[in-house]
Amino acid sequence: MSDMVRRTSSLAAAVAVVVAALLWGQHHAQNVQEAAVARARGAAHDALSKAADVVAEAPAQVAQQAASLAALDGMELMMPAANTADGDAFDAWLKTLQGNLEEEDWTQNWRDLGVLGFALGGRVVYAAQARDEVAALVGPLLPAAETTGRASGLGTLKGRVMLLGLGRLETRGPRQERGVVLLLSPLARRLDGIAKRAGATVTLFEEPGDVSAGDAREVARLQAVAHSANPEADPCCAFHPLVNGAKLGVWVDPEVLLAPAEAAGKRDLGVAAIVGLLLGGAALVLGFRRSSGHEQSQLLKETTAELARSREELQRLSQRISGPPTAVAPSSTSLPHDLEPRSGSGSRRASGSLRATPMPMQTEIGSIERTSASITPSRYQELVPLGEGGMARVSVAEVTGAEGFRRLFVVKRLRPELANNSEIVSQFIDEARLGASLVHSNIIPVFDFGRDGEGYYLAQEYILGRDVDAVVHASKAKRGKPLETSVVLYLAQEALQALSYAHGRHSESGRPLGLVHRDVSPNNLLISARGEVKLLDFGIVKSEQRLTKTQAGVVKGNLYFMSPEQARAREVDARSDLFSLGLVLYAAAVGAPMYKGKTSFELLSRAGIGPTEEDLQRVAALEAPLGGLIARAIAVDPKARFHDADEFARAVAGAAHGAIATSADAQLLMDWLFRDELAAESNRLIRNTAVGLDQ
Repeated sequence: MSDMVRRTSSLAAAVAVVVAALLWGQHHAQNVQEAAVARARGAAHDALSKAADVVAEAPAQVAQQAASLAALDGMELMMPAANTADGDAFDAWLKTLQGNLEEEDWTQNWRDLGVLGFALGGRVVYAAQARDEVAALVGPLLPAAETTGRASGLGTLKGRVMLLGLGRLETRGPRQERGVVLLLSPLARRLDGIAKRAGATVTLFEEPGDVSAGDAREVARLQAVAHSANPEADPCCAFHPLVNGAKLGVWVDPEVLLAPAEAAGKRDLGVAAIVGLLLGGAALVLGFRRSSGHEQSQLLKETTAELARSREELQRLSQRISGPPTAVAPSSTSLPHDLEPRSGSGSRRASGSLRATPMPMQTEIGSIERTSASITPSRYQELVPLGEGGMARVSVAEVTGAEGFRRLFVVKRLRPELANNSEIVSQFIDEARLGASLVHSNIIPVFDFGRDGEGYYLAQEYILGRDVDAVVHASKAKRGKPLETSVVLYLAQEALQALSYAHGRHSESGRPLGLVHRDVSPNNLLISARGEVKLLDFGIVKSEQRLTKTQAGVVKGNLYFMSPEQARAREVDARSDLFSLGLVLYAAAVGAPMYKGKTSFELLSRAGIGPTEEDLQRVAALEAPLGGLIARAIAVDPKARFHDADEFARAVAGAAHGAIATSADAQLLMDWLFRDELAAESNRLIRNTAVGLDQ
């Protein structure tokens, strides 16, 4: 081969290699971008699926609210006598019904939910507005409501999407006509909850005008896409048809996926160009180098091998970039709960508003090794004993330091005679591990753990307050009644935040920990003097990372507030805690536990059965919306309960409609019930601390 031919061939090969590398890089960048678009579109559809689930569940919740109104004695008493079906007597009865539904205080909560109506004998006889349209909407649902007691559906009233709920009156006596309460609640009022569940901006597209929940810029983008010629083409958005032309749309920021993909595509195109230039240069060197045939052959082999290695590297790069997507928050970024600054808490009956800095220790489960608890002199000086049980004793203690530093803690010490019991020690270490990993404003965390001259101990923040059991008893003694519905709903709201955080905890590797408290009871919910609600005592919590496991057939927990599956020593999950919380709310509202028994065996048997029909009737008689919320929480079948704490919390917020007490209300209640007692306790600790300093 002549030099001219060889050089021309090498030049052509170099150009071909560079062009091929650039073409591959462009094609690869396009594939990466298309994969990111598909993932963004999938994120939008996932958010839409969650939003649609909320919409699907909402009509049944409205039917429950209608049934709660129908169950009130006042509604049953308003039913007409058998001889007032027609004529003047019927008109007079209808006027009385209208007055009660439109003006009486006891129906105000339901009027706030939407449009009220009433059907009798299969026909709508009253509606707060547009009776004929309401009759057309609910007419197909009336037979089911009269037969089964409830019915629900979706419809539009004057262009607005309405959740339709029907609840039958359980009338007593010889009446033949069925009375049915009608409740039509606008779906638009639930958009904030839908947006929270979906984790995205949401817009309800209705005939009178769009209603949205979310960032204003995202709303504008969603509306622009929705009214474009091809709304489904944009990966940011997804839409779900509802009824009569109305639809639900969600917007999820696609840039969190598209921008990194675009950068990766440009980077890989640059890599491909560099590889192409290197290979092209090698081809030129081969073509223009004067060498023997053997040397040319050897150089050709080396260049071919280098080209093969480069292709393999590009292929590996392609697989890495286009592999399974990393989970990315679809719309907004925030600190995880365990990285946000939170306040801690203290003991069951006594705790305080003081804030403590955590002792130097890791806060992730598994951070406290059992063998690391070295024996050192005690840093905690006991001030006031709080109580002693079979496993540990609890006291208020203080830590002192330089320049007059003092900090109060509640210290829980393992009984000395149990220090050689490896199983008990492991349980105690478990409690410290789990407590240290839970950092949330509604949970009392563990700040310190160790072993000193007095044995194993763990320290929690001291908070001045009383547990819910003490609050209910004091309220009955001083006010003659248990807690108001608004206060009980506040307890539920705050406790559910704690449970949602605990149930959702993951390990550092991202694996769910499967935490279940297993002892949610009035004694383990604290109300501070400032009105804060704190969940405490994770001593028997269920977790995938415990050192110790509950043996099969062994039951742990408070028998008065135990779920049926826990009482039967079966596998429990987060829904067991929701059941226990439902019984706590019932006890707070009624003033006594639902279950009764003279012996532990009787209570255990009672808990294993679960609520009876008589129990559920007492629950239904509670002031709305509390009865409906508790009834679902304490369903014997876990599948019939709320799916998780977040769903329970959304139901509380949606049903209460602003009728929930605040921390300020709780603070006023605590001050009224315990002012002198808490002041005396605080002064006693101050005096004890002063004595300790003098010594």
